[in-house]
Amino acid sequence: MLAFWRIERDPGGFGIVPDAAETARQELREEIGAVASRVVELGEIYPDSGRGAGRVAMFLAEVEAYGEAERLEGITTILPTAVAEFERMIAGGELSNGFLLAASARAKARRLL
Repeated sequence: MLAFWRIERDPGGFGIVPDAAETARQELREEIGAVASRVVELGEIYPDSGRGAGRVAMFLAEVEAYGEAERLEGITTILPTAVAEFERMIAGGELSNGFLLAASARAKARRLL
């Protein structure tokens, strides 16, 4: 299973993290009980069109299994989805999260999907 994850790099989020990939692994463990077999950094984006200094690092993770969703983090459901169905959901406008769309575009451009 593939999982997309984001880490806020500036104050207001996680602050400056020394190892963003390890932080992504930790967040996966804490928020969905997943252990990543591989984490690929997809680069950073500026979610506010460059007006502020906020940066977000994006990751693609391969996970073998996952646990319970951490409802306190706002995660209500974990929905395993095949890549073809994932792409159909994007094309049909069912997925609208900007971080998810940016991460999937980067992953596809790098032929990781």
